[in-house]
This record gives sequence, structure tokens and C-alpha cells, in this order.
Amino acid sequence: MSLFWRIIAFVALLAGSAAAQQVSKPGEPALDVSVRAIRIGVDDLDAAVKFYTQHLGCEKIGEFRPMGFEMLTNHGVDIVLTKTHGGVNVPPDGCHVRVNFKVPDLDKHVATMKAAGVTFTGEGKSAVGKFATFVDPAGNRHNIKQLDKADPALTSPQVYDIGISVTSMEQGAGFYRDVLGFEELSRDYYPPVVPFKQKGAAFFILSEDAKQTAPYIYGMTASVGFALETKNLLKSVEQLKKHGVAVLHEEPQRSGNVMFVAFSDPFGNMHELIQYADAPKTETATVTVKDLAWMSGRWLRKQGKDDLEETWSPPLGDTAMGMFRWNRDGKTWMYELMSIETEDSGLVFHLRHFGKQLKPWEEDEPLTYPLKSLKPNEVVFEHPTESDPKRFVYRREGDRLFVRLEPEDAAAKVDEFEFTLAK
Repeated sequence: MSLFWRIIAFVALLAGSAAAQQVSKPGEPALDVSVRAIRIGVDDLDAAVKFYTQHLGCEKIGEFRPMGFEMLTNHGVDIVLTKTHGGVNVPPDGCHVRVNFKVPDLDKHVATMKAAGVTFTGEGKSAVGKFATFVDPAGNRHNIKQLDKADPALTSPQVYDIGISVTSMEQGAGFYRDVLGFEELSRDYYPPVVPFKQKGAAFFILSEDAKQTAPYIYGMTASVGFALETKNLLKSVEQLKKHGVAVLHEEPQRSGNVMFVAFSDPFGNMHELIQYADAPKTETATVTVKDLAWMSGRWLRKQGKDDLEETWSPPLGDTAMGMFRWNRDGKTWMYELMSIETEDSGLVFHLRHFGKQLKPWEEDEPLTYPLKSLKPNEVVFEHPTESDPKRFVYRREGDRLFVRLEPEDAAAKVDEFEFTLAK
């Protein structure tokens, strides 16, 4: 073993030792973070993109290879593939993080993947259905599962939840609850698992099924973890340190408009804290409507006796088209016609309100909001002079779409509408 790898192994040993001793400190507040994406470290980006798109229902979005990663989406859940120096060999009883994909027919999907040369390591039954365990080309372990309660709308693999293997449920639950701020959903399935309430793109479960710490070495081996978004990266890092958490970067790292710091849970599972900065104009000018494909779909909201509907077509050419309808007491109150168009300055969001018989509310021009910033599954359009609303924010989390209307006055009322994807 070279001196370099001896040093790396020693650093990993120290991180694992520190992680094993982590406990939440009474009186220290929990972090305010949410799951922005699933982060999967792989040693071959091309092989990983092919694997996850061919077998697991993922689609590639954007071009991020120059920054050292690839971005995939799976039914609205973002998966970031990052480049590592090598693969990983997860022991059968080792702590690790895995993605559980639900499929309509487990036996058929297993047979198809095996015929393509995918390695499976086991199968089993959980409280919600049967599953089979496989490894990706980098050695990361995941499951595909068929739920006992079938979803008739399911036609391709879809992220169901994230499994985090731990050696101690009390220590694990304490970390993810009291340090990271996630809420336990139930103890009905313990042992061996405890699910946590969804906060962000996906929900996760802790599974007390391991006997040794994770074999992950950040940046060196393949691994699976979360990209946890925070509004204040430096403050969150300080909070982690006060809780005794093993932080793997002394200073925030940066990739594009994302700043991040990696850390370890008590079992050697690696995650990242991330914070987005507004994209500079030079970056927003290169964005196309295809980068907003995640908005597509028919989105519904029940608000008291009112029914709200917003529909976005898939991008076509240089335009995406949208329609909004608000029904009150069974009658249409107002419509909106919307477009997102590619112009010389970049993407621009256009909006016009209509009453019955499509009589326009705006007497002159439609409302126009140029692109302000874009990050995975979130886009912000901002008007240079209009104050209410000053900006429109669209954000997708799984099968939910949030539309936020923000005024210029920070103290004024903010309107946010949560829609659910129609099945």
C-alpha cells in the first residue's frame, strides 16, 4: 500500500472513530435542512448514467460533466452522480445507504436486469412488499421492490424511499432526529426499521440491520448519501461541530453555483450539506426550456371548496406552455395562460389573466418575468420593477409542485400554493 493510500485510510479510520462517538448535545438546536437530492458517488460516470437510465427509470438532465458530476431525475427526485477514485465493496453486514426503487413487477424486472448482466445479492420481504438487492457498476447496493398495495399508475421504476443501515437504532434515530432535525414517523415497524417524515425530495427509513461501520471514504470510494439543503451553510456546519459531528471539509467547497461540506453520521454514512447561490447572468443565459421539463404535468390543488389546476406541457422547441384555472363553487372564476420562452436575454416567463369568455385582466401587455436563477427542480423568475409579486418561484418535490408568489416587501404576505401531480 502506497504512503498516499495509507494516509487516506488513516484519515478514514479517524473519521469513523469520531463518527462512532457522536451524540446529540442537549440544548444544542437541530439543523433546519431538507433532502434536495440523492448523491451517488461512482467511479465511472458514463457507466453509471447508462445503468440508471437503462434499468431504473432515470433521465439525464442538463450538462454538468465539466464540473465533475451528472444530474439525473426520477419522477421528480434528483439524483446527482459524482466522480470518485474507485468503487466500493459493501459487506453484507456493513452500514450503508441504499435507494429503494418500486417496480410494477419484481420478478420480471429482476429477470430483465439479470439478462443484462446486473449482479443481485439477495431478496427478502418487508412490511410493504417483497424486494431484491442488486449492485450498480460501482458496487453501491440498492433494492427494487414490489409493493403489496399495487400502484396502477406505476409503469417504470420510481424512487420509493432511502434506506440507511445503522448498528444502533437509538443512536441513529437520535442523530437524524436531534441533530439533523428530521421527524420520526412511526415506531410501528421497529424492529428493524423506523421511517422518518418526508422533508424535501424523498423520505427515508433507518434500518437496524448492520454490525460494522460503512466502508465509505469520501471522494475515494463509491458511496450513497443525501445532499441536504440549508439556507446558511456556515451556520449549519458550526451546529454540526457543536454536536460533535465529523465534518470532512474545513472550508466550504464549490461546484458551479453549489457550495457544500461533507460530513459523516455515527456509522460512517456520508452526506453533504449544500447551499445554492443565485446563478450569474452568464449562466442563466445558457439555460433552455428543456431544463424545466420537471414542471411538466397536470397539477391539482383542493383549497376549501375551490379547485385549482395548473398544467404545463413538455418543452417543445424554444417554448413551454402553461394553463391555470381556478374554480369556485363549481364555476370557473379565472384563467391564466402562461409561456416560458427563449429570448435573446435568456428564458422569460409570460403570464396573462383572463375572466369568463377569456376577457383579459391586463389591459396592455402580459406580465413578464425574466429568469433570475435555476437550480435542480427550482426556478425563480423576477420582474425588474414590478413589486407584487416581485418574483415567481416554482419548486418540485417528488409528486408535489410548489408555486410561490413573493412580493418585494419582505414583510408583506407571501402566497404559496402546493399542487399534487394528477395520476
